[in-house]
Amino acid sequence: MTQATYEPGYGVGDAPAGTSVLAILSLISGLLGLLLSCAIVGGAVFGPLALLLGAIALLTKGAKSGGGMAIAGIITGLISIIIAASVAFGLTTAASQVTKYGAVIGDAQRGDVASVRANLSTTANNELADTQITDWGQGAQREWGESRGIPAGVIATATGFVRVANYPNFLEWMQANNPNNDLVPMPMNFENGESIFVIRLDQSSGNVSDAAYVFQDDSGLVWLRAGEQRFAAATPAPPPPADPDPPADPAPTDPGPTDPTEPGQGGN
Repeated sequence: MTQATYEPGYGVGDAPAGTSVLAILSLISGLLGLLLSCAIVGGAVFGPLALLLGAIALLTKGAKSGGGMAIAGIITGLISIIIAASVAFGLTTAASQVTKYGAVIGDAQRGDVASVRANLSTTANNELADTQITDWGQGAQREWGESRGIPAGVIATATGFVRVANYPNFLEWMQANNPNNDLVPMPMNFENGESIFVIRLDQSSGNVSDAAYVFQDDSGLVWLRAGEQRFAAATPAPPPPADPDPPADPAPTDPGPTDPTEPGQGGN
């Protein structure tokens, strides 16, 4: 009878088990979740995937190694979920506030004075008469048509804010008129096109202290409380200095009559 032979160093059933593939995938998913968590999709997709793969890896790995990677995948997955949830909550809150502020001009156009006043600071409410609010709304209606609100969706709103920064003279005006960092410009859709809507926040209450729409020719703003304010025209650059005229060639001088006694002049 032939006896079975075995490789040196291993007993029966002692072949190396290797590393759990699920544990490796859990760690990779957790790391991807961390890297992409600020974009929300990382925490929403890769975070739960890392938790699931890590838990399955711990329950089914048997003799395989990789327990530490599975635990690391679970931890990074949890962290990415928390970060993504925090970012989503912050964006939702900011979008809600921007929508609330953006409704001021639409409410004024419709003559809904009570809704406008609900978003104004105490000082603004005390100063403004109802007719000032409705007149301002009608002015915006004549200039731009009916307000359609801020662009819908996170991406559309973000690209709208980028376009706001490119309006003629507006960035320079913001830098000169925002020492307290209380101005909030936002894109606004109107019946006649997209424009800028600007609010000035009361920093103690978080309500609107003043609000303005932009003239169609981008020449300035019309504030609810402060009235018209024109953007300063850009100062044209001075023309380059003209090149100085080159010096004129000197006029030829008359040598006068030749002295016949000088050498070389034909004298004897």
